[in-house]
Amino acid sequence: MTVPRPEQARTPAEFVASLRALKEWSGLSYRVIERRAREAGDHLPASTVATMLGRKSLPRLDLLSALVRACGTDPEDVRRWIEARRRLAQQHEATPAAGAGPGSGGTAHLPAPRQLPLDVPTFVGRRSDLAELVGVLAAPGPDRPGPVVVLHGIPGVGKSALAVRVAHLTRRAFPDGQLYVNLRGATPAVTPVTPVEALSRFLRALGLDPAVMPHELEERAALYRSMVADRRMLILLDDAASEAQLRPLLPGGHGIATVVTSRSRLAGLEGAVHRNVGPLDRRDVHSMFRATIGEERTNADPAAVGRLAELCGHLPLGLHVAASRLKTRPTWRVADLVDRLSDERRRLGELRAGDVAVQSSIGVSIAALANSDEPIDRSAAEAFALFGALPVAEIDPGLSSVLLDTSRAEADRVAERLGDAHLLETMAPGHYRMHDLVRLVAREHAERTAPARMAAALTRVLGYYLATVRHASRLAYPHRVPYPTPDPPPSGNAEHEPLRDPGQARRWLEENRSNILLVAGHALDGSDEHARLGLGLALALHWSLVHAFYPYDAIRLAERAVRVAERLGDEAAAGYAHGMLGCHLSTVERLDEAHRALTAELAIFERLGDRFAQQRALGNLGRLETMRGRPAAAVPMLERQRYLARSIGAEIGEIFAANQLGLAYVRLGRHAEAAELLGVALEWAERRGDGYHAAHSLQWLAKVHVELGELDEAAMALERSIEHARRVGNSNDMALLLTELAAVWRLMGAPDRAADCVRAALALTATNNDAGVLSKP
Repeated sequence: MTVPRPEQARTPAEFVASLRALKEWSGLSYRVIERRAREAGDHLPASTVATMLGRKSLPRLDLLSALVRACGTDPEDVRRWIEARRRLAQQHEATPAAGAGPGSGGTAHLPAPRQLPLDVPTFVGRRSDLAELVGVLAAPGPDRPGPVVVLHGIPGVGKSALAVRVAHLTRRAFPDGQLYVNLRGATPAVTPVTPVEALSRFLRALGLDPAVMPHELEERAALYRSMVADRRMLILLDDAASEAQLRPLLPGGHGIATVVTSRSRLAGLEGAVHRNVGPLDRRDVHSMFRATIGEERTNADPAAVGRLAELCGHLPLGLHVAASRLKTRPTWRVADLVDRLSDERRRLGELRAGDVAVQSSIGVSIAALANSDEPIDRSAAEAFALFGALPVAEIDPGLSSVLLDTSRAEADRVAERLGDAHLLETMAPGHYRMHDLVRLVAREHAERTAPARMAAALTRVLGYYLATVRHASRLAYPHRVPYPTPDPPPSGNAEHEPLRDPGQARRWLEENRSNILLVAGHALDGSDEHARLGLGLALALHWSLVHAFYPYDAIRLAERAVRVAERLGDEAAAGYAHGMLGCHLSTVERLDEAHRALTAELAIFERLGDRFAQQRALGNLGRLETMRGRPAAAVPMLERQRYLARSIGAEIGEIFAANQLGLAYVRLGRHAEAAELLGVALEWAERRGDGYHAAHSLQWLAKVHVELGELDEAAMALERSIEHARRVGNSNDMALLLTELAAVWRLMGAPDRAADCVRAALALTATNNDAGVLSKP
């Protein structure tokens, strides 16, 4: 393969594609490039290189020079790259493409994000607050930073509802979109969203390819600021925990307005407009009741309405649930509800949510259901505690059925009744979520009144998720060997979802990923029984997190799985968890940490005498050595894996070793041996229908052809590789393969075909996944 020529680039995107080809030509990983740059006196973090190569805009001159030097070119080559960049800057940067602001990274043709939650239909009052906030937000000035408004107040006072209403009233002033994230600063039993995770969500919404997402917080925040710098956007940061959580998320652009809600005052947030959101006044309370139960009933006894407001602490959360009870009981007077619930403070005093008024308002609804003459109400009261037992983002029909140990139809009827009482929020038909404060009350209620039922419900949910993840993984990734996991406990309503094909399986895994990760993490912190099931669930998720590209979710989960397996004395499970951890650490190029994890995996299985697990660990270590730029060190490990796999009849291990040996030989320039091994691996993979291994074999065979100057053969190999990746739904690999094919077309003198490949790769990267729920710390 010849050194790429930058003077052939006609656009900034082609220039960056040439830089990617230069990195491929060097054979160096991002970390090795970082080290070589540091040795040459340059500052070039690996994550910066990944970000730079994922954009279509011209890189800074200092970063360009450092990268070209680190790739091993001579000083004349550095001069040629700089001259080519200057030429393109003169031709293109003076008249940028429409919508392509600084750091746009290929997002010019993506629709503006519209992430605001639905407006609250029963929102009333707060006229002066609304007028003031609309005035602050709607007109950010060109000569000052965009406004930051912090809405703080006691739990249940309606901070989020006010923020959402203001955001909807002003959204037309922000044509470039609105971003939203629930930071979970006060979500019971759930870790707050880290700034790294929140930035990951925002950058993906803005169109960044997750495969080039910066790894470090500072670099991710800097890229975020760059991508929104010249836009007019509204950003809603809901339920913030602290100033430290918020600061990286504040963009500072002149056209950006930011609204923050929090239980804390966040007094240390410099330059922000702080507003304390207080309880509703008497006039607004009456407006709410008139809108809910009608003028006649409200006006019949205004004193009773006032007393009911006092019982609910004048907080919207309590007032909504009380009004809901009256609405569904048209023969009741307001005074009737006051009489029935006047002593609820004493009965529900143990339900502490940090504020007595909030406890009372939630308790009003629980007691009203429990004391009702209607069976569905009493069933809903019993189900309330179980719905709050899990820290999940959303409750769907399958989860409801398993949690309540009943049919889906009955579970939905009970959930709908809780929704009527505003103890659950309806997201879509059959889909619900529980307000954070309500969940905390429900959890405390379950622990106090029904601990055995709560434990049994968690066991059912773990069994359901474990069974379905295993079933889905077998469908979606039939040629991957899963880690051994315990069988789910038997339960009539905890059978796996009836998934029928790979596409449906992958969709289910993606749609339920957040809940499964949260439940697995919750179980790992629980009893030994639940910890063992949570450990199995974590290991069962491995391949779905690999192929859907969620490395930070996997790393956090695997780190916890290692600790729990060691606490339980389960040495084999600890070995599997070390292997899972090492695999995902290598994905984000934390190669030294990956080496320690995989070495620990190998040591455990050598001690246990598990030869299959030994050969798998050897293969992963060999692959890692190639990634570290040490193909010569990889060869003996992979040869040892191949021998051991052959001796025990582990064909999949033998083929993995052949594939990885082929890549190592490519790096060593041993092209004939590489072609032979990769051909063997390819023949096996295509015979078995294993599109993942086939795609990789063809990808590396293409490198051999390029090195030998056989460009037609290289192009054909890459086209076949792309087709295999397409069939198995691996869009991350497809995007990478398309960029490699673009480089080959350029070498063949076909720039139009190369450009087509680049455009197709950009279209794929705009929809790829990234880490979220358990993100990088």
